[in-house]
Amino acid sequence: MKISSQTVRANGIRQHYLMAGDGPPVVLLHGFPETSYAWRYQIPELAKKYHVIAPDLRGYGETDKPSSGYDKRTMAMDVRELMRALNLPKIALVGHDRGARVATRFAKDHPEVLDRLVVMDNVPTRIVGRELDAAKAKGYWFFLFTSFRTFPRHSSLVVRTSGCVTTSPTGALTL
Repeated sequence: MKISSQTVRANGIRQHYLMAGDGPPVVLLHGFPETSYAWRYQIPELAKKYHVIAPDLRGYGETDKPSSGYDKRTMAMDVRELMRALNLPKIALVGHDRGARVATRFAKDHPEVLDRLVVMDNVPTRIVGRELDAAKAKGYWFFLFTSFRTFPRHSSLVVRTSGCVTTSPTGALTL
């Protein structure tokens, strides 16, 4: 099964996606801190019956990493505009983790173009916020760590055993 890697400009950003198969369209949204590559084992199986599209979400992988637009409504619009660019009138949408949050927002904002919805490994934000305490914050440090608005996006982060090093948009290292 051939899986093609492609890009298209949609919702004002260059979006990368993997595509394979023929049939009804199924869009797969990856979780944090993954990319479309996370679906590498599912794509060939699903592509036997479906037209599979697995985009890199905004800020991940080979998709653009603008300084804004990381709210779920904008990311859901990224998916909607990708559908328009690929001429997909209706989709089955599968979201994992962060992709599940985007998929849920997509279902609320664009129900008319949604045939089916699967969300996996996702705790609703309101529950996380309501039940977050110091012990849970320690366990989910990465969730809080990556929520800083001024922190560079995931592709700019390099973790090493002696601490964190980040790069600014100019490539300068910051400790």
